[in-house]
Amino acid sequence: MPNISSQPFRKIRRPVAYSLRRMYFTNLVLLGFLGVLVCGWILYFSDWFEVVGGLLALGGAFTWLAFVLKIIREDRIHEMQGWIEKRILGRKLTRVVLLSVIFVGIVLSQLLGTIQVDLYRESVDRDVFIYELDKAKPDPMRLPAGRSLRVVRWTNWFGTKYLVKVSGYPDRVELLYPLWRTELRVPTSFRRQVFFVRPSADVSEKIHAEAQTLMLTVEHSNGQKYASKIAPIPYRGQAFWIGCDDDVEVPQVLQEQWVPGLQQVQRLELVNEWRRPVAIAPGVKLEKGDQVKVELKNDAGTVWVLSQPGFQDPVTLVTEQILYEK
Repeated sequence: MPNISSQPFRKIRRPVAYSLRRMYFTNLVLLGFLGVLVCGWILYFSDWFEVVGGLLALGGAFTWLAFVLKIIREDRIHEMQGWIEKRILGRKLTRVVLLSVIFVGIVLSQLLGTIQVDLYRESVDRDVFIYELDKAKPDPMRLPAGRSLRVVRWTNWFGTKYLVKVSGYPDRVELLYPLWRTELRVPTSFRRQVFFVRPSADVSEKIHAEAQTLMLTVEHSNGQKYASKIAPIPYRGQAFWIGCDDDVEVPQVLQEQWVPGLQQVQRLELVNEWRRPVAIAPGVKLEKGDQVKVELKNDAGTVWVLSQPGFQDPVTLVTEQILYEK
C-alpha cells in the first residue's frame, strides 16, 4: 500500500470557466457598488442627479442615443454585450480599475461638502453668492422662487468658513465640513441682527446737502471695540445700514410704521429716501449687549446722535434707530 503522506501535494487547478465566472461576478458586484455610491452621493449632495439620471435612462438630451440603439439589430447588441462580459467584466484589470476608482472617490468625498439654500417661502427669484471667507466675490447664482440650490465646495476635516449671501438679506458665515450638507432656509436662516439708522423728520429738514462727518463706534459685549471715521460724506438725510450690505431690503412692516407720522408733518417723500439705505461698516456683526454709537456732525458744529444706542433684542431682524439732535 503506497504511503500517501510521503507524496507531495499537488495544486488543484480550477477550470478556466470557473475563474472567469468568479471574476465576472466580482467585477459586476464592484461595478454595482460603485454606481450606488456615486448615484447616492449625487442625489444627496448635489443638483446633478437630473442630468446623470437622464444619461442613465437615455432620456432628455440623450434620447438620440436610445434611438440609435434601436436601429442596431438585436443580435449585434448581444454581440456587444458578450464582448463587454468577456473583455471588460471578465478581466482582472477591471477589478483593479474599479477598486482604484472607489478608493479615489472615497478620498475625494472627504474633501467635499454641500451648502443648500431653500427658497420655498418666497415668490421672488434671488441671487445667491457662496464663496470662501476672505476670497473674491464670485458671480451670482440664480435661485428661482419655490426651488432649492445645492452648491458643492471644497473643505477639510477642520472645517472651512464660507460666506453665504442671498440678495435682499444679510449674509451669514457657515463652517462647512466634508460629507455634510448644510441646509439654509430663506428667510429664517438669514435673520441676523442689524441696525437701521435714519434721521427723524425734523432733523431731515435741518440737514442740507453739505459735507458731514460720520463717526461710528461699536463696543461689543466681549470687550472688543470697532471704531470708524468716515469723513466727509455727502449726506441728504438718507438712512444707514450697520452690519449688512446695502442691498438688504427694509422690511415692509417697518415702512408702514413710518407713514402715519410722516403724514402728520406732510413729509411722505422721506419714505423713498429711507427705504434705500446705504451700508456703513457692513463687516461688523452685532450681537446682544453690543453698544452702538453714531454721530453725524456738520461744519457748524451741530451733532446728531442715536436715541437708543444699546442693542439688546436678540430676535428682531432689524432694529430701527433714529438720529435726534444732541
